[in-house]
Amino acid sequence: MSPIPEDLKQGMAEALKTVRDIAEKQGTDSATYKEAFDKADVKMKEFDDANQKFTMELQEAKKVAEEQKEKITDLEGAVRKAAAVVGEKKNWRDGAAHQEFKSYIMGQVGEKEFKTLRTDDTTAGGALITHEFATDIIKQIVEVSPIDQLARTRTVSKKTLEIPVRTGRPSAQYEGEAQTGTRSESSYGTETLHVHRLQTSVRFTEDMAMDFPGLESEISADVAEAFAEARGLNFVSGDGAKKPEGFLTNADVLSTVRTSTVTGAGNIESDDLILMAGDLKTGYNATYGFNRLTLAFIRTLKGSTNDHYLWQNGLAPDAPATIAGSPYILIPDMPDLAAGSLSVVFADFFKGYTITNRTGLRVVRDNITEVEDAITKLTFQSWNHGQVTLPEAFQLLAADS
Repeated sequence: MSPIPEDLKQGMAEALKTVRDIAEKQGTDSATYKEAFDKADVKMKEFDDANQKFTMELQEAKKVAEEQKEKITDLEGAVRKAAAVVGEKKNWRDGAAHQEFKSYIMGQVGEKEFKTLRTDDTTAGGALITHEFATDIIKQIVEVSPIDQLARTRTVSKKTLEIPVRTGRPSAQYEGEAQTGTRSESSYGTETLHVHRLQTSVRFTEDMAMDFPGLESEISADVAEAFAEARGLNFVSGDGAKKPEGFLTNADVLSTVRTSTVTGAGNIESDDLILMAGDLKTGYNATYGFNRLTLAFIRTLKGSTNDHYLWQNGLAPDAPATIAGSPYILIPDMPDLAAGSLSVVFADFFKGYTITNRTGLRVVRDNITEVEDAITKLTFQSWNHGQVTLPEAFQLLAADS
């Protein structure tokens, strides 16, 4: 695990200082502020990526996996390119260019026309040119909410998992001499988690598979990315109907939402973030969570004395950035700040949210059903679930409505 580079921290601090100075002097509605904010957004994104990886302690593992993937992709590309060259090999002695050259050397030019071989004319040699094919594919970044890395994960062999939950505790009190002591006991209930199927199918022709040897590997990689995106989204905001229950939809979590007291629809203030941290009991290892747009807004908030910003770089080289002294993570599927939006969470995800996995990603290859059309179908399936199992470990903040 590598700490956030000092030059990145310095660049981030300078960019934020410029934005904050303009905000104080000219306001956040000025054209100068918007221009400075756009320029600083590049630095913000770079810092957020580094801080997110550092906080989740996965940077090195992801880097190694990505390098291995690129090596495999490069190798597959080299094999495809070599196969293509071999398949297109022709007898050059039969070509018109060779016959013209042979006639010239043997003194048989006569009335023949002199020509220049070139790449932009098919009949003048352009047909001999092969194009280079890149072995990597340009892909947009897909933002995935990292709840899998934060929550408690259990592997199950059955469709249903029941977790015992203590719902009541015994009480104790002092008694006088010869007085009858009180009687009490603990009470218990269960949290029930039913796994659900996450699935998609991809069809392709055998012609496509023959022309692109790495097709099935590419499909599998894209589907794995889509499954991770779907899991993250539903762990945040799923309604629990044949899918995971998100912590933004749990009734018990919603019953304790803190509402911002600042005036202005869609606004929150620094005191809201500080106070919501106090809503959780001592003993929870909680972190803030929000999306990158909310983080950009929080970076502009100052403490109640207006002499320091709530967002701070890590004080030590191996410490992550913090909000009011607590670490934070980026959860892309959290809503943007808007009137009444639940855009900030402060929670101990490990104690409060449970994910069950019955299977990993399973692939069923069907090249029989549509064999007459030379079509193969890959069906990808995974059985899993996610659910809030300890609501008191969560505190949400609602923006002013």
